[in-house]
This record gives sequence, C-alpha cells and structure tokens, in this order.
Amino acid sequence: MELLPAVVMALRAMVFPGQFENLRCDWDWDGETITKASGFLHHTESSSFLVAFKILLEVLTTLRGVTVKLQMQAGDVFYAYNEVTSIVDILKGMRSRSEREFCRIFKEATKLGKDLHGEDFEFCKPRVNRRQVHRSNIETQNAEDYFRITIYNEFLSHVISELQSRFVDIASHVVGLLHLLPSECCNTSEGSDQDAGIPEKLAAAVAFYANDLPHAILFPTEYRMWVNKWSQHGPGPSKLVDVLSACDGTSFPNIKVLLQLALTLPITSCESERSFSQLKLIKTPHRATMTSRRLSGYCEALHTSQRMKELVQLFKEQHTRRMQLPYLLAD
Repeated sequence: MELLPAVVMALRAMVFPGQFENLRCDWDWDGETITKASGFLHHTESSSFLVAFKILLEVLTTLRGVTVKLQMQAGDVFYAYNEVTSIVDILKGMRSRSEREFCRIFKEATKLGKDLHGEDFEFCKPRVNRRQVHRSNIETQNAEDYFRITIYNEFLSHVISELQSRFVDIASHVVGLLHLLPSECCNTSEGSDQDAGIPEKLAAAVAFYANDLPHAILFPTEYRMWVNKWSQHGPGPSKLVDVLSACDGTSFPNIKVLLQLALTLPITSCESERSFSQLKLIKTPHRATMTSRRLSGYCEALHTSQRMKELVQLFKEQHTRRMQLPYLLAD
C-alpha cells in the first residue's frame, strides 16, 4: 500500500521522462520496456484495478493471521479447524453486510485514485452491452453498485468456498474428534447418540477409523470413563499434545489411538515442503553414496536441533573414547 504511489511515479517517469526533468540520472529504456511500463501504468489508472486493490487489502488482511499460524509446526487439526471456521464466519458477515462494508472500501479507493491521478479522477463502470461473454454485464445505477456486485461479492464468495472445501468439508469426519478434548467432552449441549451416550459426530469419526482402533466395540464404555475422569478432575488441557500426554494408553487404548491419529493429520503441506527444502542441505554431491540409514540419521538430527546437546551426551556415553567432548557445541 505504501509503495503504490512510488511505483506509479516510477512508471510515469519511464513512459513520460520529459515530465520529470529533475531526475539526476539519464534513463535509456528500450522500446519493449517502455511499452510494458505504459501498459502497467494504464492498469493502475483503471477503476477496476483501484477497487480490486482495496478489496484485496481488506480481505487478505483478515486472512493474514491464520495463514502465518498454519505454517507453524505446533499447530494441529483442531486448532486449524477452529481458526478457519472463525475466519469463514467473519467473511460471511462481511458478505451479508456488503453494502455497508463496500461503501467504506469504495470511499477509500476514491481517495486513493485522487491521490495518485489528481482531483479530477472519477470511477466509471464499464460499458454494458446487450450480450457480453468476456466480463460481467450487469445493469446498475452507479459504479459503486457495479463493483460491489461484480468484484467484492464474487471475491468473498470465492474465498469462502475455497476455505470450506480445503478445511471444513475435508475435515468433516475429523470434527467429531473434537469431543475428545476435556473442554468439549464434558459439554452435553451437542446432540448425542442416546443409546451409547456418544456425540453423533464423534460416533461417525469412530466408525470412520474403526479399522485402526484396537478394540472399537469397547469405545462407548471407554468414552464414558473418559468423560467421568475429566468431570471429576475439572478443566483439563486444551492442546491436543497435552491431552495425549495425559491419556493413559492402558485404560483408554482407543482414545489414545484416536488422539494420535488427530495429531498426525496434516493441516497444510508446509511441513513436508520444509523437509524437502532441508534435504538438499544434507544430501549434497559429496554425500550422494550414503546409505538410507545414515541419511535418516542426518534428517533426524536436523529436526531435533534443539536436543542436540542431549544427543551429543548420549553419543558420548554409548561410544566411550579418549577424546573429550564437553565443548563440542560451544560457540
């Protein structure tokens, strides 16, 4: 946003160098570069660009926090589902209040256009034909209504649809595992299977993962014991990793497996892409003939860099030598 005026001024200086005589350097651009700069400058002066620019800034600002958090290593599928559901609700609220929300955005875009292109700048809607196949062809009273219907509403609907298809719909069979959290399992407001006392979504998740459970037929009794445990102990941990640590695999074998499955479900592809990016630092041309066991050891050491001192101490204890290793990792 802050760089847009500087970008527009640079494009004008490239296309109309005579208007900027105070430039200290002589720019000698070839014809192809000037042609491209002229095209970019024309787009920045169009009404569609300014409106789309402000809409993108408004919507992507809402998504910025969750996009950063989803790339972290400490997130789990429950956290991602709750975050994305909250963002979808916010975007749906913006969609339902589109007239009021877009009125503010349109005023900001108008101010931006006048700051960039002078006080005579005005928004104009494209010409409407009887038949149009290459762009939106909607009859509206003014430019604000046209851009609200054709750009703002359509973009919000597209973002909501993509978020739901990527996170909400795919994770529909995983949502039931939320009831394994202590804060959720003690809440009886949700609909449940009256015969077994299990929430319907959790029962669907158990049926989905039935082949992975050690004793799926015993899960109803196990779940009642799980709810009774946290009802007596009060509020339990809210993070999935902490719940897994507090789960006794002997008393709750099915629940422990379900928690492990929930932890292993990938949220995004960031972690796998990060592993592939680090692999090129390990498998260099000088290590092309290493065995898979050694390569796995290097990768494990790279991912457990925070425990490197413990690994060195363990190596020292298992392989007693005359050499001293107390300052191996010292700066």
